[in-house]
Amino acid sequence: MGASAAAAVRTTRAPRVPVTLVVARRGARGEPLRAEDLSTSGLFLCCEEPYTVGTALDLAVGLPWGERLQLEGRVVRVGPGASGHVGMGVMFVRLDAAAEAALGRFVEQRLAAVAC
Repeated sequence: MGASAAAAVRTTRAPRVPVTLVVARRGARGEPLRAEDLSTSGLFLCCEEPYTVGTALDLAVGLPWGERLQLEGRVVRVGPGASGHVGMGVMFVRLDAAAEAALGRFVEQRLAAVAC
């Protein structure tokens, strides 16, 4: 099977890591949201009143080393997360190269820490 055929068949999700990150919805008032897990393709946000599937979100995510990412996402799932808390799964859309690289570094660091 060629590389392009293998890529077309691939159905695995990006590796997710558990996190506790504060996430703000840009332009929205109110309490910030809390991310429960994160990958290079999206995150799960805990919240008592999730948005409906399909809602576009402009998010500001602060990484532990002080970098702040401005991300666009879309709600793809509403329901309980891995912890059982109610919230919403958000898929990132239009990630620029710098944001994708920063997310990749963060996920790799977390995966390495768990492996130790």
